[in-house]
Amino acid sequence: MITRVKRGGFILKREAFDLTPTGLEEAQKAYEKLKSLSERIISQINNMSDEELEDVLNQYVSIMPLIILLNLIPLELLMLMGLDMLLIGPVIIHGH
Repeated sequence: MITRVKRGGFILKREAFDLTPTGLEEAQKAYEKLKSLSERIISQINNMSDEELEDVLNQYVSIMPLIILLNLIPLELLMLMGLDMLLIGPVIIHGH
């Protein structure tokens, strides 16, 4: 899924890694799964009780930094809701 390639400019040559076509497909599948998960969380945020939202977010706390990095859930939205603590660890919600 990953290949090692030599890349370089005029002066510096370095070794890098590229995804194979299969690796690109797997990466796309993973991205789509993250995207659908983040869309579900965003669409349900206002309809969930505090306990339900806390459970959902804590279930995915380990991948939340990746979701934020890919901007699938904007960090600003989480900050407005007081949920920027997702970057640190488990969430306890005191009303949203």
